Amino acid sequence: MSPDVPPVHVVSYAQLRATAGDGIGSYGSVRRFRVNLSTEPTQSERWFVQLFTKENNQSPTDGELWLHDVSWRKKTLQGTWTVGQLRPPFSLQRLTIDRELLVPDRATASDLLSPVGGLGRSFGREIGVQFDGKPHQGLTYSLGLFRGSGALQQVGAGTGGLLWVGRATQQLGSVQWGGSLAVRHNSSRDFSKVFAGAKNFNGWDTRAGLDVLAHQGPWRGSAEYLVGKLDGSVKRRAEGGYADVVRKLTPSTELVAQVQTYSPDIGTNGLTLGVNVIPSDKRNRIQLDYIVQRQHRVELQYQYFLFGK
Repeated sequence: MSPDVPPVHVVSYAQLRATAGDGIGSYGSVRRFRVNLSTEPTQSERWFVQLFTKENNQSPTDGELWLHDVSWRKKTLQGTWTVGQLRPPFSLQRLTIDRELLVPDRATASDLLSPVGGLGRSFGREIGVQFDGKPHQGLTYSLGLFRGSGALQQVGAGTGGLLWVGRATQQLGSVQWGGSLAVRHNSSRDFSKVFAGAKNFNGWDTRAGLDVLAHQGPWRGSAEYLVGKLDGSVKRRAEGGYADVVRKLTPSTELVAQVQTYSPDIGTNGLTLGVNVIPSDKRNRIQLDYIVQRQHRVELQYQYFLFGK
């Protein structure tokens, strides 16, 4: 390769899952298969693309190849600019990459009450621009301006004003505090998968969240409270959150417990108990979880890195 052409870095991993539970029987699935491509033409620039597919998850988005992220990042003395299709800076758990989640899936509140919640083909992504800054030690902030209707492949979400998103975190010793806020005005957008009766919503949509992340010795944990409110052609409110705790038993084994709640309840209040096995090379990851949510079920997930890590 010519020295003038920067190399392309490849990271690829797969998550294979076996599920068994009340009323759903037992089945196997490819929960996620990702290919990340990145290149850095200069020390301050980075291009990034992520491709994604999944199979047999009993989901309408199974069996297709999706474009998750495509972005250009530029570091400056003041902070970092990112332009493209990316995750809006909202919700601690929503911003945690799936290969590092403590349990196999994000809490319902984190999925539904994020600004792109309920837009299935967006996969938590939006098109826009974001600035990340770190004015002093321990304090970080992110500000984003997005189109408001989800990712490029999302259709039928409707129209309206731009989405404004902000997030800040403060590290105090072993505890990190965070907060997120998202606001947009809508002319005709479909939020019916999150708020009943909001299929053709006109008015203001506001989402907010508070979170905390802490660690002490072999223990660590996090908690988050999220709320969403529509004020316009219909008035709706939803709220929820989760709390989890992890106890490391050995360098490669940890026990996990998570409780979650969501209101108005759609059968998603739940409890998850599990064990994670992560060998020292981190190429493999095994998660075994017992979940009480709508029905009782057991999930076994195996994650393996094909390239990079």
